[in-house]
Amino acid sequence: DMFTMREKLGRLEGLKVASDAGHKLPPGMIERGTRYLRAQLGRDGNLAEGVHSELGELGSRAFAVHVLGMLNSPDPGYANKLLERKAELPRFGEAFLARALALNLGAQHPAVTGLLDDLARAAEPKGATAIIREPGGEHLHWYMSDDVRTTAIATDAFLDLRPPGPMLPRLVKGLFSGRRRGRWRTKQDNL
Repeated sequence: DMFTMREKLGRLEGLKVASDAGHKLPPGMIERGTRYLRAQLGRDGNLAEGVHSELGELGSRAFAVHVLGMLNSPDPGYANKLLERKAELPRFGEAFLARALALNLGAQHPAVTGLLDDLARAAEPKGATAIIREPGGEHLHWYMSDDVRTTAIATDAFLDLRPPGPMLPRLVKGLFSGRRRGRWRTKQDNL
């Protein structure tokens, strides 16, 4: 199910980071995870069943395409399928999709810059800070998502794909201004 997919996504991303840091992984671990993700992306049907929402599921699929790209196993066909539905993606999904497309097309490709421009326009400035709010956020709690997480994911995309951008310092300050007593509100935000 999609909850299992989100769980595996986080684990695969962590395994990639560990591998890049020089830790030896059991043979075939990444390949099995990659096969699982591809199988999940191939499942069509109603994305919004039970507690799930289509908004959140599309965001999870954008995360999956991003993780596949990180694992050197990109899925440009599914990335393009998501790009066709970009108006239906949550903002964190747009950020993940921009990063996935950049791996295949380059950071200056119009599809990538268009997604980043959409995120920059979505940033709400307040003094020297900015935050990216997630419309429909009430449908994303099951996905452990909120405005801080969305802002952090978008900030990561800007760092990776558009580091000299003028919005970046404001987003970073916006993230830090959301902390209380040195921490963010949720465990997910603290990751």
